[in-house]
Amino acid sequence: MVTYAVRLEWPPEWSPDLDADELLSRLVGHEPVVAAGRILLDGYATPWTVTVCAEGTTPRIAAQRALATVEPLIGTRVSGFRVESSDGCAQLADLRDSVPDLVPDDVVEAMIREHLSDPLERLEARPDFPAVVIETRHGVLRDLDEVRDWIERRRRDPS
Repeated sequence: MVTYAVRLEWPPEWSPDLDADELLSRLVGHEPVVAAGRILLDGYATPWTVTVCAEGTTPRIAAQRALATVEPLIGTRVSGFRVESSDGCAQLADLRDSVPDLVPDDVVEAMIREHLSDPLERLEARPDFPAVVIETRHGVLRDLDEVRDWIERRRRDPS
C-alpha cells in the first residue's frame, strides 16, 4: 500500500448551505481528511477543496477511498479530484496531531446533556470549565479532550 494525497473539489453552488465551519464539523474525526476549505477571491468563491491522505495499491484506488470518505459527509458528489504525491501527508498529519480537536458549544452542550444534568450556561460559570480556545464569527470552540476530561471529572465528583 502507498499513501497518496487526493485533492477533491466541488463547486460551492452544489452545497449552498455549507460554510467552512460546517464543512470542518462534518469532516472532524473522519480520517484521513487532513485539510479542507474554500477561498473567496475578488468576490467569487473558488471550489470547495478537501485534501485526503488515502492508502491504495494504485492512485485510482486511493482516490476511490477518498471519495468514499468525503462524499457521504458533504452530501454531494465531488466534481473533480487530483492525486498527488504523499510528501505533504506526513507533514499535515504531524501538524494535525499538534493541534487539538476543537468543538463548538452546541456539541459541548450535547455532550453535557448526555452525561450531566446541569445546563451549559450554569457550568460555563465554573472556574474549572474548559476555556475557549478560539472564537469565530459562528461561536466559540473548545478543546474536545479538555471537555471530555472535565465531564468525566464531574461525573466522578459532581460537587
